[in-house]
Order: sequence, then C-alpha cells, then structure tokens
Amino acid sequence: MSRPVLRVCLSVAVVSVTIGVIDVPAYAAGGTSVGPLSTTASCSQSYLPLPDPACTPGAKNPDVTQSTIGSTICVSGWTATIRPSTTYTNGLKKQGIIDYGYSDTSLSDYE
Repeated sequence: MSRPVLRVCLSVAVVSVTIGVIDVPAYAAGGTSVGPLSTTASCSQSYLPLPDPACTPGAKNPDVTQSTIGSTICVSGWTATIRPSTTYTNGLKKQGIIDYGYSDTSLSDYE
C-alpha cells in the first residue's frame, strides 16, 4: 500500500503572524483604503502566535494545493505575482496593529 507524500518547500516557506485580511474585491478594483482606523484594541492576543480567527480569518488561494506547490509557492518570485502593493497592505498593517493593541508600531516588523 502506498502512503501519501506531503511535499513541503522549506526554502521558501515563511512563518509569520498575519495581522490583516485582504478584501480581494476592493483590491482587484484598485482600492487602497481600509477605512477609518479605530483607536482601541478589538482583537485578542490569546491566540498568538496565530491571529485571532474572529478578527483575521485569513483566506486560501485555490491555486495552491499540495499537488501545485512545485509550480506555485516553491518557485522563487511566485509571491511577487500575487502580492498586493504596499500602498494597500500598509493600511492593513496599521489597522491590525491598532486592532491587536500592539505596542510595536513599526510597519517593517510585520508581514
């Protein structure tokens, strides 16, 4: 009996805490605004190092599967083909920092 093989691309894989969810329709339409920033923390840090699923549910890319990682996430430069611009993601980072109540407000410290 053959056993399923799980391929993992360690040379490209990056573990990070996500602090924002991309509104795909807004980004696809060229949107860059994330709306008004709140002033109080509304997300729990109790899930760290993972994000609060109520605040940051995340999204899956249907193009990335176990059978396609060799032509997607394990290809150098592939993420540059799908990553939104910093003019969009910086607003998400700012909002996430506020929502989670992080004291570190340096955008470069978040991915």
